Amino acid sequence: MEWLFLYTAVGAVGLGIGTAALAKRYNRDPLEWGIFGAFLFVIALPVLLLKGPLTQGRVHTAQRRAHLPGRGGPAQRPTAPKRTKPASAAAGTAERLRHLAELHAEGLVSDAEYDTRRKKILDEL
Repeated sequence: MEWLFLYTAVGAVGLGIGTAALAKRYNRDPLEWGIFGAFLFVIALPVLLLKGPLTQGRVHTAQRRAHLPGRGGPAQRPTAPKRTKPASAAAGTAERLRHLAELHAEGLVSDAEYDTRRKKILDEL
C-alpha cells in the first residue's frame, strides 16, 4: 500500500513539472501552474491550453529570442555599404568646412584645432 502512495506522489510531481514547463513556455508563472498541475492535472492542462500564451505585459518568448543571432530570429541579409555620390560628398564636405570656419570665427575652436580638423575633413575626400 505504501508503494501506491509513493508512485502517486512521484507521478504527481512529474505531472507538475510537465505543467510548469508548459506554463513557462506560455509565459505564465511556472511555480503556480506546477503546483496546480501536480494536484489537479486533469483540470490544469486543459485550462492552460485554453488560456494560451500570455503576451500582454511580458515579452513573448519568440519575440525575446528574435533579436539574438542564431536564436530563431529572421535571417538578415548582409547589406552592401551605401555609396555616396561625389557631388553630395563634396557638398557635405563644403558644408562641414563652412561650419568649422564659423566655429573658428566665433572663437569656439582654437587655431590649432581648426587646422587639425580642416586637414582631417580634406583628407576624407
